[in-house]
Amino acid sequence: MTDSNIDSATLKEFHRIIMNNTAMWLNALDNNARVVMWNRAAERISGYRKEEVLGKENIWELLYPDEAYRNFVFARALEIIEQGKEIEDFETTIQCKDGSHRVLSWNSHNLTDSQGEVTGSLALARDVTDIRNSEEKLERALERAEAGSKAKDQFIAATSHEIRTPFTAIMGMLDMLSKTELSEQQKEYLGVARAATNILHTTVEDILDVARLVNGQYSLQQSAGDLIFLLENTANVLRCDAGKKGLEFRLEKGENLPEIIITDHSRLQQVLINLGYNAIKFTSAGHITLHVQLLQERPATLRFMVSDTGMGIPAEKIETIFQPYEQADNSITREYGGLGLGLSIVSQLVELMAGRIEVSSIVGEGTTFTIELPFTEGISEPKEDSENSLKVVPQGAQRVLRILLTDDNNLNVFVIKSFLKDFPHTIDVAGNGRQALEQYQGAHYDLVLMDIQMPEMDGHTAMRQIRKFEASTGRSKSYITALTGHATAEEKTKALQDGFDEYITKPIDITLLLAMVERVSSL
Repeated sequence: MTDSNIDSATLKEFHRIIMNNTAMWLNALDNNARVVMWNRAAERISGYRKEEVLGKENIWELLYPDEAYRNFVFARALEIIEQGKEIEDFETTIQCKDGSHRVLSWNSHNLTDSQGEVTGSLALARDVTDIRNSEEKLERALERAEAGSKAKDQFIAATSHEIRTPFTAIMGMLDMLSKTELSEQQKEYLGVARAATNILHTTVEDILDVARLVNGQYSLQQSAGDLIFLLENTANVLRCDAGKKGLEFRLEKGENLPEIIITDHSRLQQVLINLGYNAIKFTSAGHITLHVQLLQERPATLRFMVSDTGMGIPAEKIETIFQPYEQADNSITREYGGLGLGLSIVSQLVELMAGRIEVSSIVGEGTTFTIELPFTEGISEPKEDSENSLKVVPQGAQRVLRILLTDDNNLNVFVIKSFLKDFPHTIDVAGNGRQALEQYQGAHYDLVLMDIQMPEMDGHTAMRQIRKFEASTGRSKSYITALTGHATAEEKTKALQDGFDEYITKPIDITLLLAMVERVSSL
């Protein structure tokens, strides 16, 4: 059916039905900007009936009563027209008769007569208010979610810092106490205190690890490293703990293991040590074995198997042991301690490393955890000969350092000064970043030990200001070491990229601290 075989009355009725039943706003203006057509959708959306607007010239003043906004809309529309473009998907906010507001998306077209002369314009509009409101609600929800996630991240970071900071004092003082003359009974008391502190420290680290994994704060730091060294180092740690329970620890290395692999070596060692500790905890007699082999069917995959001769896991409990806070039996928590977080951390780290983990167990005979991890083989660096290798600097060649210790925690200050009391170095103390900057500007320091989280000025800001001062004055750069409870790989990378020379996490390992001081004094 075409217009040519429909009489004009039928065609007119056809157009009227379409115009009044469409959900699209339709209105037409003549060349004097008078309203000559106003459909039912325009009535419904605006609240103005056809009789109220037909023949009116000020329709836009009704829809845009605010003169500034009306001028803004006209200016935008004129700019589009002057560019030779049509008005399409042009969004404005109108004010309805009842004072409410709706968002409309406009399309506008010129109307012409049979000679092609413009006789007016036709405006079509879609009511997109609900769509825009939904988008705004979604955007606000996303903003709240991001704010909540950021708040959680900040809470985890703050918690990590606040917990690790006193651990530095506790563990540091226990180390210092062990170097004094003690009776046998006092040594026994000290051993109990150290064991309890280590248990508490492990528990705290597990909780923080789970929080970081849940919040997606863990990221892998891929690097080339010696696989055999990692395995031997891991075995030495576990062999020591196994020996304390009278257990034998075995390391079995398969044939053709790659010498250098590219992976996150810290995370891999964390996984193996967690599984090893778990095996030692639940084994009362026999042995623990760490077996490593290269898969023949998949040459770029390593298989790690940690097996024990312990109590075993009931078949119905195997599915749940990788879930946080789960253990094979609630009585295990009472007998062996722990929160049941270790295997959950292992499982999530293995997944993060694109590997898979399985467990097989026989109650009363033992358990085997099997991990398969893909790897990239690295290139072995040629070993340096004795003449070119790094030489140990004799004590006489070391210089006395002037050290600026910056920390707002008096306990940490006391502990670090105690660590260094037997050295001839001079130590000045600043209570925050601002004080450190002022003291540094007044005197040169060879080494700056900088806490990260401090009032008034944090460690990152203070370090950047110190580097800026060095650059502007031509003063030689000091060695600046970050001392922080923020133990994530991202934080370490950020600190080193910012300009720190070294990064030591709390609780501070006295061996690492003294080794760093010795290196600086030998420069």
